[in-house]
Amino acid sequence: MGVDRGMTVSLLGMEISAASLAAIVRNADTTTLIVDCRCLAEFKQSHICRATNPFYSKLLQRRLLEDKVCILFLFKD
Repeated sequence: MGVDRGMTVSLLGMEISAASLAAIVRNADTTTLIVDCRCLAEFKQSHICRATNPFYSKLLQRRLLEDKVCILFLFKD
């Protein structure tokens, strides 16, 4: 799948083109965490290479809000 040159994405509140995002991803080191917060179905359909999706249930969301589970749990491999 090629990059849609007209597409823009939000990065830290700024809009950037798909080509600019691709350059950032190419130059990022392996410790960079790319979080795709769309719903799980959209993430499974297509996502940025090396991105992770923090999908979680309502129960887990409540446990996070009550500090009963660490947010890092969402990003485990």
